Amino acid sequence: MKTDDLCETELVQRARGDLEAFGELVERLREPIQRQCRQRVGNWHDAEDLAQEAFVRAWLKLDQLGDPSCFAHWLRRIAANLCRDFLRNPARREIAGELPDVPDAARHLADLPLASLPEETRRCVMLFYQGGCSYAEIARALGSTVPAVKARLGRAKAILRKEMGTMDERERSPFTRRVLEKLEELQSDESEQRARAAGDLQQGLADDRYARLLGYLRGEPFPPKWMPPNTPPEKAEWTEWETAVNIRASIRAARRYRTPEMRDALIALLKHQGREVRLAAVGGLLSQGDPAAIPALRQAIDDPENPREVVDAAKSAIKRLERLAHPPAPDLEPRRLREELARAAGDKHARVELMQSLITALRDPSGKVRSRTAKALGELGDRRAALPLAALLRDPVSGVRQAAATALGALKSRQAVPGLMHYVEASTDIRSDLPALVALRDIGDPQALPAVLHALEHGPFYLAGIINANDVIPALATRENLPLIAETMARMEKVYRSLPARPDDRTAPNRVTVKNELQRIYGNSLARVADERDITVLLDAFDLDPHNPALAEALARLADPTMPAPMRRHLLAGHAGAAEVLAVLGQDGLAAFKEALRSPRADVRKIAAEYLFLGRSAEAMRKLADEELLGLLDDLAHDPSSSIRINALAAVRRIRKPEIWEHLQGKQARKGKPTA
Repeated sequence: MKTDDLCETELVQRARGDLEAFGELVERLREPIQRQCRQRVGNWHDAEDLAQEAFVRAWLKLDQLGDPSCFAHWLRRIAANLCRDFLRNPARREIAGELPDVPDAARHLADLPLASLPEETRRCVMLFYQGGCSYAEIARALGSTVPAVKARLGRAKAILRKEMGTMDERERSPFTRRVLEKLEELQSDESEQRARAAGDLQQGLADDRYARLLGYLRGEPFPPKWMPPNTPPEKAEWTEWETAVNIRASIRAARRYRTPEMRDALIALLKHQGREVRLAAVGGLLSQGDPAAIPALRQAIDDPENPREVVDAAKSAIKRLERLAHPPAPDLEPRRLREELARAAGDKHARVELMQSLITALRDPSGKVRSRTAKALGELGDRRAALPLAALLRDPVSGVRQAAATALGALKSRQAVPGLMHYVEASTDIRSDLPALVALRDIGDPQALPAVLHALEHGPFYLAGIINANDVIPALATRENLPLIAETMARMEKVYRSLPARPDDRTAPNRVTVKNELQRIYGNSLARVADERDITVLLDAFDLDPHNPALAEALARLADPTMPAPMRRHLLAGHAGAAEVLAVLGQDGLAAFKEALRSPRADVRKIAAEYLFLGRSAEAMRKLADEELLGLLDDLAHDPSSSIRINALAAVRRIRKPEIWEHLQGKQARKGKPTA
């Protein structure tokens, strides 16, 4: 049987000893894994390497997978862990680099049928994906406009998708071929040798990338650009302008490499003939943060050949590097800091000075000082501190990260949402990183919902209870993203359905508990955004979770005429939320209350009497003045249950004596409490 005819579970079983079967798995799952890595690390260049490494690690540890049907979920967890390590480990980030952000298909232009594109469209594709140019730069180079460039790129994508769709579906993609080539190198009978070979291969790839980038900055020629067959050699060579664009892209990629070799290569580019390259080199040296570059920048200022823009940029870079070399030491003693915050509350100038001083203190080597500074910036309430605080989410000290997340939630700046999203997705201990979830809730940007749902779906089982208790997802819910919430909850419930209902191990996930938490999350989200169009959906959700007060509150707010029958059924079943809805319905809910007061079940009689005693219900029944209802309450004054007797007597007094009602309303108003 051919591997492309097998299901995923059969492929996993065969892949333990068949590299061809594993290649089919790679081909099927490569796109979702690449997208997952792209969402976490921010660019396709790093995402592809991380996705390849995820498949390599999965193959090396395939014997550890117990259930073959869980391979896709297991692979996603491996990729998530790799992305987390990538984002949290500075050394790993410096090795990985950041080349122009291009899709996987566009990075391998030689594998695409570009000959089918018109000449101008093909040039747009080459400049955008291989040259790393912006829309404005492409428009300037081609003598066109930015909308025209965007339109050409869109048409090119459509044409390439159509052309690629006509290829043989069983043909391996470049991504799969590279993964299989690596695995062939790693084949060995002993697991230790395979793991050692994988580590050597990973380090070799990182070293090759660093050496290649360093060579480009030192003047080595760039690889020849791809052109259609039969292209004259002179057209296949990089022009002077395109070479300068490639150098600038390499300088941007070098910002994460804080090494003396990279610094010296950038210093050499200060004498490049291109003005744009010199400006980029100055920015690259500033991003290195190395005060050793100050003498070279001073020479650039004194060089008469440098234009005014380069001189001004070098002066600004020197000032900032000097501040980095000798940062001021603000007084962060708690009492003194409290006085400064109080003074800044009424003095705009003092507020600006204090914020600048605190932002500088975020670079203090002491974790306690950084944590205290982050809390102070949150109390200061200036949203301009959001980006410096977001940078602290990568701090090696856990307490500093938590303080930064709490401060970002207090600032409520949407600029912090991307950093918090990455932080939540990369978290390994969501209990410790709970302030980030609370911060996303406080900011309330619906764009953060996919990251929270992803963390919920791929996190530990107890995360559902934490998110439900803190109302994180309902705060981000809208009518547009409500289907996404429902889809995620249904998918997670399906996964946990295979678990035991009551596990013996207390630390193991409980199927019933997780199901209830997921239902509560969806119900609260639905209740927050529901309107008259969602009556049926609300009633269905209330049938599943009749003890959810948010759903009852939403139904009471809408008060639809179709509600009495289902609410009567719930009330007679002992669900207290139905009584709240029936009380709001007034005359339509009166019959259900009478039936509940006659019920043989003590809990149903207690719920009905209690809700007739509460403010909203008593006011509604007082306006109706139904004597039969009052007679039933009088009969309950002799009920065997003391709680039913007390509630029934109190309800009768409130309904029959309006002056008691008015007295209680005035008393609550004097205490500042909301009245019904």
